[in-house]
Amino acid sequence: MRKLILLTALLLPSLALAQQWEYCVINLPSTIDTSVTPMKMKEGALELQDGGYYIDNPASDTLNKLAQEGWEIVSMTTAASMGGWGHFALLRRPIQ
Repeated sequence: MRKLILLTALLLPSLALAQQWEYCVINLPSTIDTSVTPMKMKEGALELQDGGYYIDNPASDTLNKLAQEGWEIVSMTTAASMGGWGHFALLRRPIQ
């Protein structure tokens, strides 16, 4: 019984302080132009970096803007959407 009381005393304050979150799902359209054959990258979409990787400029700009508004990425996935493939991001931010 003492262990239960101690455990309750330890957990209740943390439950009261638990963060509340607002969630949002966004679609970051593909940088591949599916309207032409053969498919190619959209102009100016990808930028080669010194480390040999590419940055998707439109997606990065969108995510950076959302980060300034307090959103953070919880998870991402790639899936087919209208107009081709796209990246879907689950975002969250604290409720004030």
